[in-house]
Amino acid sequence: MKKLIRSLLVVLITLSLAVGAYADNFSFLILCENTGYNSDPIYKDANIPHSKAMISVTYTLAKMLSEGQYFYNVIDVTRRTNFIVIASNGVQISNAINLGYQETGYSTFYSSYHAGNVCLRGNSTSTGVDYRVEGVWDPNCD
Repeated sequence: MKKLIRSLLVVLITLSLAVGAYADNFSFLILCENTGYNSDPIYKDANIPHSKAMISVTYTLAKMLSEGQYFYNVIDVTRRTNFIVIASNGVQISNAINLGYQETGYSTFYSSYHAGNVCLRGNSTSTGVDYRVEGVWDPNCD
């Protein structure tokens, strides 16, 4: 238990140093294959050329049956999620990256000068569906 708490504190401190003013949390309930789940929009600034979006997965939670109800509260280190950044019109504007539990990665924008609202989109990989993935992302990161 102490190791888990220590690991979570390290992740939280790392994220607080890594994310900027535009960072936001995301939470996707991945239920179906071949379906993308979008975050709330965040503004991507064009005044400073940001070539990458930082994406950090803090939790990947599997479904568990408890007292006749399903809850997403068991850490699952086997599930992985594909992430891309999309523009407000739904067009993909970054490369895809694949992340799992407590991993951080950077998705490179096709054009660093894109401006406007953007969303993070997550979908399942070959590791299956029916899980929740949560984390932090920032489209104005380099």
